[in-house]
Amino acid sequence: MTIGAERFVSDTFNISKRTTIGSGFNCPDSFLIFWNKIPGITDYRVYRLGNKYLEPILVTADSFVVLAKNSNPSLHYAVAPLIGNREGVKSYTINYTIQGVECYIRSFLASLDNNSAKLDLLLGTLYSINRIIIEKFDGTGFVQLQQLSNPGNLLLSFIDTQLKKGLNIYRVKLELAGGRIVYSQPVTVYYFPGVEFIVFPNPAQQSQAINILSANTVSDVLLQLLNVSGQKVYESVIDDVSQQVPAGRLSKGVYFFRFVRKGEKDIVMRVFVQ
Repeated sequence: MTIGAERFVSDTFNISKRTTIGSGFNCPDSFLIFWNKIPGITDYRVYRLGNKYLEPILVTADSFVVLAKNSNPSLHYAVAPLIGNREGVKSYTINYTIQGVECYIRSFLASLDNNSAKLDLLLGTLYSINRIIIEKFDGTGFVQLQQLSNPGNLLLSFIDTQLKKGLNIYRVKLELAGGRIVYSQPVTVYYFPGVEFIVFPNPAQQSQAINILSANTVSDVLLQLLNVSGQKVYESVIDDVSQQVPAGRLSKGVYFFRFVRKGEKDIVMRVFVQ
């Protein structure tokens, strides 16, 4: 028995690339979700996770969306391209709070490069940023060091050639449209021009810790604190670039900080405690 050939035709369907999404910023009141644009696609549908399922919340022609936290409590979002009146492949769903970006700033790093400080800033987005200001602590407050208006890249580098001995502390100030300000956490570059140890403040108050910076932590150094009578009143091993003598450990007077290094001459510094 011969059975005639039959044709079966499926319903129409779309073939599209999967959209990749990420988080541009996560600020106290709002957050930004962005995605890559797909050639030929003009509209995208944004989803958020409801009690059980993804729920559509809006359609946009942009490649990002800024959402208010008070009206969008969900942490999980996805995006799908629209091809005519049909959807393409949805992106993977992300939790925008664990994408490694805070309020605009993904990372701000500082490193010593010869006699200069190299400051590397990585942003999550350029959206709404009018000006980037690099600030430096001058002993009483932060002052402007450099600035950049209308940045064009997410990754930016700055150089400070005017280093001071000891701690050089920096932060980023972002000026946003509408007058809003966002600050980074401070970062520090330690600078030791021709010295191995820095002790500060000097003079110090009894109520404050005394900081010790070391240019070389390859081998341990023994720190001994001697009073004017030559008695040892405190001893500690210096095994990190930054350590402290705790507040309240020393009475008022003059002390000698002696750094003992095996096979080398001791270094002695005089410190006043008020």
